[in-house]
Amino acid sequence: AEAVLKIREALPVRLHLILPCKGQSDRWHFAEKRRYREILKQADTADFLFERYTPDCMLRRDDAMVARSGYCVCYLRDPAAKRGGTAYTVRRAKKEGLEVIHLIPVEVEQLTLL
Repeated sequence: AEAVLKIREALPVRLHLILPCKGQSDRWHFAEKRRYREILKQADTADFLFERYTPDCMLRRDDAMVARSGYCVCYLRDPAAKRGGTAYTVRRAKKEGLEVIHLIPVEVEQLTLL
């Protein structure tokens, strides 16, 4: 989300958030809550899938992101990873035929120079 916010002035991109549940950040530390709220304020849209946490809400969020996307833009340190939410989402995106674009911090910094 922060990478999109950083480059959207230079590139024609929008930030649409699909969030697993309301109250997602309730147990986070203050600084992370503030960061989350700032991202929410700057997003073009934000949709919550569930009113409250459920055991599978994170995976359902990942599925919804793939279903509503034309591309998969991600930070995935190990493209061969078998575990974790990002790895799961990238596998789903590939299975659905989406182009996967792996970002690294250097690329994001370069994009802001456009």
